[in-house]
Amino acid sequence: MTDFTLLYSGLILKDIVKDINKHEKAKVKSEQVRSENAMHSVTTQRHWQAAAKSEHLYKEIVKGYMRMKDLDQLTNWSSKLNQERFNFVSKYPEVMKRYKEFYKEGK
Repeated sequence: MTDFTLLYSGLILKDIVKDINKHEKAKVKSEQVRSENAMHSVTTQRHWQAAAKSEHLYKEIVKGYMRMKDLDQLTNWSSKLNQERFNFVSKYPEVMKRYKEFYKEGK
């Protein structure tokens, strides 16, 4: 029987990493809006919407890293980064650095 998770681990990982990167960029923008509005008043709707969005994006980022960890446990992709199908990880050094520091070790 074909193990599709192992066969398509490169594509799955690429999708996860792209989502994490997108969420991290959106979180930075949301934090900027939140801090700009905090200077004026923390009672504004815009401030609290940015705060809620930032919190949601943080949860999505953590979920993405946990998915990377689960995929790594299933397919051991982190030991195969020298393969051509994993070349895309060089485009996302911050995501990979954070994964190695906090999630790969099981912290």
